[in-house]
Amino acid sequence: MTAPSLEKGVRRRFRKRWLFAIYAILLLASSLVRLGQGHGADPSPDQQVVTVDPCVASARLKGRVEIACMDLRKQEGETPFLLIHGSPMKSYDLRGLAESLAGQARVITPDLPGFGRSTRKVPDYSFQAHACYLDQLLDALDAGPVHVIAYSQGGGPALQLWARNPEQVRSLTLVSSIGPIEFELLGHYTLNHALHSLQLGMIWLVETLVPHFGWLDGMMLNTAYARNFQQSDQRPLRDILGRIDVPVLILQGRDDLLVPPGAAVEMHRLVPQSELELLEGGHLLALTEGERLAGRIVDFTAAVERGEGVQRAAASPERIERAARPFDPSTVEAASGFAMVVLVVLIALGTLVSEDLACIAAGLLAAHGILGFLPAVVGAFIGIFFGDLLLYEAGRHIGRPAIRRAPLRWFFREEAIDQSAQWFARRGPAVVLASRFIPGSRLPTFFAAGMLHTRFWSFFGYFLAASLVWAPLLVWVAMKVGSRLIDLFETYRVVTLYALIAVVVILWLMFRLIIPLFSFKGRRMLLSRWRRLTRWEFWPMWIFYPPVLGYIAWLGVRYRGWSTFLAANPVIPYSGFIGESKRAILDAIGERDPWLARYDVIPRHLSAEEKEERVVAFLDRLGISFPVVLKPDQGQRGQGVAVVRSVHEVESYFRVARPDTLVQEYVSGSEFGLFYYRLPGRPRGRIFSITEKRFPVVVGDGVHDLEHLILKDRRAVCMAPFYLARHRDQLETIPEEDEAVQLVELGTHCRGAVFFDGMWIKTRELESAVDAIAQSFPGFYFGRFDVRAPSVEEMKKGRGFKVLELNGVTSEATHIYDPSNSLWTAYGALMRQWRIAFRIGAMNRAAGVKVPRLADALREALHFRAAPEA
Repeated sequence: MTAPSLEKGVRRRFRKRWLFAIYAILLLASSLVRLGQGHGADPSPDQQVVTVDPCVASARLKGRVEIACMDLRKQEGETPFLLIHGSPMKSYDLRGLAESLAGQARVITPDLPGFGRSTRKVPDYSFQAHACYLDQLLDALDAGPVHVIAYSQGGGPALQLWARNPEQVRSLTLVSSIGPIEFELLGHYTLNHALHSLQLGMIWLVETLVPHFGWLDGMMLNTAYARNFQQSDQRPLRDILGRIDVPVLILQGRDDLLVPPGAAVEMHRLVPQSELELLEGGHLLALTEGERLAGRIVDFTAAVERGEGVQRAAASPERIERAARPFDPSTVEAASGFAMVVLVVLIALGTLVSEDLACIAAGLLAAHGILGFLPAVVGAFIGIFFGDLLLYEAGRHIGRPAIRRAPLRWFFREEAIDQSAQWFARRGPAVVLASRFIPGSRLPTFFAAGMLHTRFWSFFGYFLAASLVWAPLLVWVAMKVGSRLIDLFETYRVVTLYALIAVVVILWLMFRLIIPLFSFKGRRMLLSRWRRLTRWEFWPMWIFYPPVLGYIAWLGVRYRGWSTFLAANPVIPYSGFIGESKRAILDAIGERDPWLARYDVIPRHLSAEEKEERVVAFLDRLGISFPVVLKPDQGQRGQGVAVVRSVHEVESYFRVARPDTLVQEYVSGSEFGLFYYRLPGRPRGRIFSITEKRFPVVVGDGVHDLEHLILKDRRAVCMAPFYLARHRDQLETIPEEDEAVQLVELGTHCRGAVFFDGMWIKTRELESAVDAIAQSFPGFYFGRFDVRAPSVEEMKKGRGFKVLELNGVTSEATHIYDPSNSLWTAYGALMRQWRIAFRIGAMNRAAGVKVPRLADALREALHFRAAPEA
């Protein structure tokens, strides 16, 4: 990666992070604004507010729901009108019709809860719940029996109001009203409910993830509208229509695309006393033809008032007999023109929710006579074929990149994916065709086909062939078998889904838990996993560090600046926050050369052969031999550090592109981490923490191989995956009896070293020696020296140790990883460490040191993360 491309990548990633941060702030602010807006009624000047109890279906709960309501009283003495709007609407949308009716009698026009200016959030938006609200509203207004006029979706609450309290309904007028479920969308509750659930999910996601500060909540297509459709059930309406006994007027537009005229015809059949008028126009008759409709409604209700309205019992015997017959699809006129196109598109979109259910819906529409067989097949085929291609392309463009990132990369290996691709290429046709007959299997199958980068044109043909067979077959079967197929499919799908889940769980338990229990290695690897899970010292940083980060944030508030700690070491860029140059730090304390492990730098721009030559020249110049240490000039947590013992190992190390690298003499002996700090202006510094770093060993018995010894050791088993991977070429070697095999050579906890509290070696002489080294580096106040000493006794006297490197402000007091320390002891030590860092930074700031910006430090961190891995 070249420097310009690296800079460009860093800028792009930094810009993305800033954009995400801005988005997160806006989203949080939007959420807070929405929470503060409240959901109570906000009536217009011509509305009154009526408080009722909240309802769930037919039940009433404790609480308050406010209904904003227009109550037009231009004419007293007659039976009032109750005008119910549809969804997504509000009472004001029907104002023209309401004012035209007000000349005849009192007109009550409420905003149904969840809509308009009534309470926006209610526990239930169903037909039954809205009927409950309307019943309470009429009681509160002392309205008595009313002539109910329901438009569109309002027909559901109107019918449920009669079913709930027949005494409240004097007559019923249905204008462009919904009715039997067979005429709604795909003609079946399960299918329609799936579409409405998808719609609700999409609207909820938009309202939740888009910072809109409440603006979208007031839009027509909001969550309340979507919940109203998702929670409403039209199945009971056929039964209610078969029992209602008050006079009924049905007004329907001939060109209605939302509620087909066939719905009005079927309601007219089910209600033998009803009157039906098919008018010129579409679904918006109540909004555009209010005065015209009002005249017809007034004539109808006037007849009811005169006692001329027809009750069910008084209907003609022929119509009563017809109403008792079952639904006959052959009497329904099939959709044509634009209405047919709408249904075909709905079927195609329905396949995105469930392909099989959409095909069944297409068959049911054809069986009910609402849609022809050929258009039904075309809609199903288009949806299935292009849906399959979308899944394939999603897997192709999203799948592979996704499995290279956490968390998917924790579960999938590239080699396994490649093997699966080869298998899929051989078995592709059979897999695709088989998935057609296993509900729920197509999504993972076709997504996997794309993710495995199988050949597009081959699978294009497989998809086409499978769709051409499956779509017509299932639509034809649905036509013949009818709605019973949905019940069969639902049972089959649920059983299949649960069976597949059970198989996956059983296989996972079998391979992960049960089978390993039958072998020594399996049992010990399970123990290894358990100990890493239950011992905090092995937890990943993203689990362990959040409380510490919270404390750091509090320190930033206390010391009036979150970047205060960046002034702790003015001589080191960003005080050693990240990516500090080891060479620059060692060069700066070069005056104390006897204390330093000797080193040289190998620039990144050299070729691999030149780098190898530089290492050999370093050995010759110092008159030493292998081993030597190679490590990145800028690195963290032991990344890229290696102890090399031959020219061949040097060659292997530089075979991978490396950043600037330090070659350093290998110092034998014990390794310690000495955490030091000095308050500015104080004559002496202190050692805050000492970590004794031990390199675990296993002892041979002359019988068992190295793998067995690692797994058997009580401590080594905790890091068994790391040790086994590191020694994979020697695992079958059998060490001699009493032969000690050292498992690691680097003093890094996450790479296998064991850390202990080493304060037992602290002496005044050692502290003075460390203080002298630190003070030879002006501007350094806080950090950790990693040192090695051939003799601990000499080190306690302040002699004989060598400094390997010096880490800055983000280095840890690593004695916390002593296995005997509790989690709370570790947090206490880290919090004290950060408290000191902020205190030193504040003192330096007061002395005139310029504090770097935290944003710049974070940008540097991003740059460091974007650099090639060492």
